[in-house]
Amino acid sequence: LSFAYDSARPAAVFATTASPTTNINPVPITITFDKAVISFALTDLTLNNASVGNLAEVVTGKSWTFDLIPTGNGPVSVDLPEGKVSDAVGNLNTAAAQLSFVYDNRKPVPLFATTASATTKISPIPFTITFDEAVTGFAIGDLTVANGTPGSLVEVVAGKVWSFNVTSPADGAVTVSLAADKASDVAVNGNAAATP
Repeated sequence: LSFAYDSARPAAVFATTASPTTNINPVPITITFDKAVISFALTDLTLNNASVGNLAEVVTGKSWTFDLIPTGNGPVSVDLPEGKVSDAVGNLNTAAAQLSFVYDNRKPVPLFATTASATTKISPIPFTITFDEAVTGFAIGDLTVANGTPGSLVEVVAGKVWSFNVTSPADGAVTVSLAADKASDVAVNGNAAATP
């Protein structure tokens, strides 16, 4: 008489291709067990700021994909607590390491300011542009200026505040604007459009 003794508890790991801060929705998730299990379901998961759906078995009894759907901006996490899933002989799973990330789909908002009065003889005219969160990719060429030429761009606060000057060639209204999606935040959300 011989038999196989198995007391090893199934262990699972989560994986995703999403960045630690992302605007992807839904977020693709894979859960993989180190041995075959017979009872995994989405209801076994503990969720924070998310719902789940679209479960698909990839490797029979061992690997599944599913969608994690953020319900709002901010931290999102998924857990598999211990004791939710069993193997063929009834060994219950250990707790999986939490998968977490930050969901951010909000556009950075820029704001223009100047110390010049509404009618001024100052030349060049000093401006600042301030984003409400850090961005990358902003450059002087992103600005649209009517009756003027922008220059002397200086980053004052890294990723958030820049100063620049506008030189006007003629009397009259001077306007400065920034079109949408010229700079982006860490989640690759393009900026909102702005005018002074």
